Amino acid sequence: MGACTYPHSHVVDAFIAEARACEQAIWFVRELGRDANEATHVLAREERRLSEEWLWIEEAPELVERMAAVDWSKYCLSC
Repeated sequence: MGACTYPHSHVVDAFIAEARACEQAIWFVRELGRDANEATHVLAREERRLSEEWLWIEEAPELVERMAAVDWSKYCLSC
């Protein structure tokens, strides 16, 4: 999981603000790298095997949490 903030100045309207936010989101994902997305793939595979909708609050399936920890370690080692 990741989060970021980017300050913007001289934004003339909401369209420009949204465009800049989308651009920054793309850069943020690129900085994390493809290896930092394994937890997302595991969660998608987990979802396919479920027969009904599930919602996890403050925790995720154990395998997803383990892969998120691996993703975080890979990201920290790349910095």
